[in-house]
Amino acid sequence: MKHFLVLLFLLNSPFIKAQNTAETLIRNIMAKQEIAWNQGDFAGFMTGYWHSDSLRFIGSKGLTYGWDQTLSNYKKGYPDQDAMGVLKFTILSVEQLSKRSAFVIGKWH
Repeated sequence: MKHFLVLLFLLNSPFIKAQNTAETLIRNIMAKQEIAWNQGDFAGFMTGYWHSDSLRFIGSKGLTYGWDQTLSNYKKGYPDQDAMGVLKFTILSVEQLSKRSAFVIGKWH
């Protein structure tokens, strides 16, 4: 089964000027998230998320508000590394919306 992933990245660097630079940054963040997830490292995985109470995450149980609650939900939903399985992101497109944001469409397996 293919899962679709739609992300809006808020880029923290005001120096992001080129599409390729933003896309490379996003791909690197997501590659690090894959590695962290596959090692059972929730803290490492969560570094790819906006660390804010204003984070909104849509998961299988609906909308979650906040970075801390999202992390808590992951820990409850995946009690051990076997339950986590192996994560693989496939990025289909990256569209830079501004110097600080990009719209990413992809899949996760």
